Amino acid sequence: MLHQVVGVAASTSIFYIFYFKFSTFHSMINYQTMSTIRGFLIFYIPTLISLVSSILIVIRDTSDTHFDTYNYAPDIENGITIAFLKLNTLPNMLNLSCILITTIGIPIITIPMYKRVKNILKNHVSSKTLRETRCFLRGMTIQTIFPLICSFPSYGLYFYCLLTGADSEFQQYFQTPLTCLPTIIDPIITILCVVPYRKSLIPKSIRACLLHGCLIYMIIRKSPKSFKLMKFLLLQTSISQLFLACLISFIQNRIIASKLPVEVRSYGLCRYFNSHFCYFIYMLHQVVGVAAASSICFMFYYKFVTFKSALDHKKISILWRYIIFYIPTIASLILSIIIVVLDPLDGSTPQIDEDNGLTIAYLKMNTIPNFLNLCCIALTTFCTPIISLIMGSKIRKSIHFKSSKTMNQTAIFLKGLVIQAIFPLFCYVPMFSFYYYCLLTGSQYYFQEFFLTPIVCFPVIIDPIVTMYFIIPYRNFIKSKFKFGRSSSQAAIQNAMTINNISKVVVKNT
Repeated sequence: MLHQVVGVAASTSIFYIFYFKFSTFHSMINYQTMSTIRGFLIFYIPTLISLVSSILIVIRDTSDTHFDTYNYAPDIENGITIAFLKLNTLPNMLNLSCILITTIGIPIITIPMYKRVKNILKNHVSSKTLRETRCFLRGMTIQTIFPLICSFPSYGLYFYCLLTGADSEFQQYFQTPLTCLPTIIDPIITILCVVPYRKSLIPKSIRACLLHGCLIYMIIRKSPKSFKLMKFLLLQTSISQLFLACLISFIQNRIIASKLPVEVRSYGLCRYFNSHFCYFIYMLHQVVGVAAASSICFMFYYKFVTFKSALDHKKISILWRYIIFYIPTIASLILSIIIVVLDPLDGSTPQIDEDNGLTIAYLKMNTIPNFLNLCCIALTTFCTPIISLIMGSKIRKSIHFKSSKTMNQTAIFLKGLVIQAIFPLFCYVPMFSFYYYCLLTGSQYYFQEFFLTPIVCFPVIIDPIVTMYFIIPYRNFIKSKFKFGRSSSQAAIQNAMTINNISKVVVKNT
């Protein structure tokens, strides 16, 4: 019963925000003061009625001796019977009426109220406030219409089953999930349609910069001497990801893939600079992203060929393999320079639009440089995680031939690499697939426009944490600093043993 009361309260809350907006604008125009508390109490009358009715229903029905004749032991298949709702009683009828008013009646009332607020905005509000409020009202309208779409069919089928006595498993099992669906969508709509919340999505890239700064310090100062090439690869990966996080924080771009050519807007500090400079920074951040993905993939390959050469007692040449893995990065860099040179925007300082950001690029996807650059990004986005996981499975087979201690250490490091490969698989692949879908169909989705950059930035935040945890010397350094687990002397002994094993088995070829 409590979950029904809370549902009524949630629906009432959304409707009251609409009314509050309307009454605020109306009082400003007529120079009147409004009573917020009185309006608040009036709107929450259905919630109070539902609460009182629910209390009466629970007290009255639980005291009924009819309940005592049933066995309440839970049944794994059919669940446990928790209530018998007598809908012909006054409390149940009042409670059901409150639910119907808030789920079906309120969304219908909200639509004409939205039109009235919209008319007030056109005639009496400044352009900047108009854009922000319109965006907010769109979100509120979606939040009220969406429950109507979900609840109306669900409750319609519910009443049909009540009146006819029909047994519908769809109604029994899907009524609660359907009514719960708007609660999942609402926070996303609020974040997208409230401008200050939407603008605060990107700055988590600043946290990535701090984490990568700590990791770079540990790679330089706390890496064993035996790491050699591995130290260089870790340092290169961390620096490229740090650079990527800085560029993302500086640009904070929004890619409108529904337009042709594709429009790119900046909401970060970059919008205060020359638009041509911002265009260059945007293309550079794509190149750095390709380089970071290639670096993680090459670390997998380096581990694999190191073990393979140790088993076959052969020396390997790393340099030419390194160059081959970075061909997409080099190609993306050359293509980005060509794109910026051939497709420059106006170099004058533009007027900044606080709501829509600064347009920094128009990407013409039908040109050869843009198409090839898109192919390089797609190659590293989709292929790198898959190739890394395949190599990871081959490395796991190779380490069974090593000593148990070395096998454990390498397995721990390998787990970190696998996580670094899986995160892009879950973050990059869905978002870029959605991006390419919008490119091909011309569909516009705010989720794709505003969430592409934050979700792409998410692995950049996770990677330094994964590296610091799964590389034993770095983990022991953190433990010794924060007094976790063993003492610093024990950690130093473990570090020395780790360095000795790695130097003997893993990196002797380099």
